[in-house]
Amino acid sequence: MNCHIIRSFTTCIMEMYHENCRIICIITTHSTHIDCLGLYFVAMNYTVHAIMYGYYCLQALRMVPKSFPAVIITIGQIIQMFVGTGVCISCWYYKLSGRTCQNDQSNLIAGALMYGSYLYLFADFAFRRYVFVKKEKGQEDEKTIMKKKNKMI
Repeated sequence: MNCHIIRSFTTCIMEMYHENCRIICIITTHSTHIDCLGLYFVAMNYTVHAIMYGYYCLQALRMVPKSFPAVIITIGQIIQMFVGTGVCISCWYYKLSGRTCQNDQSNLIAGALMYGSYLYLFADFAFRRYVFVKKEKGQEDEKTIMKKKNKMI
């Protein structure tokens, strides 16, 4: 099977999981009440998505600067998930230490599970995409290509 198809399928599954979890979280949050967690999550989500969809738009128009590192989007998503998990954990801490916290316990659990799973998935994606890059058969790395070019000169 073509590697591109597998990579696209995995990305599609991850995106569907992300969107479905987010919809469930939004429904449960609005059914209990809107809490202060929503402000953090909305601000982070809109910021990262504005950059991501701006990049996709430029890519579709073939106007992405060659110097733009696409890894910035993935790093932004990982930071978003790290902060989201941290906010849920800090709210738990406030609740368990007896301080006033308006957040519903079920929303804190759902939020921590959702953001924790996203953190794992995006970190795993980043490591496979940018750190542990597998070379396809016949594909050469940049050092090998440069050595061959230097031998020709």
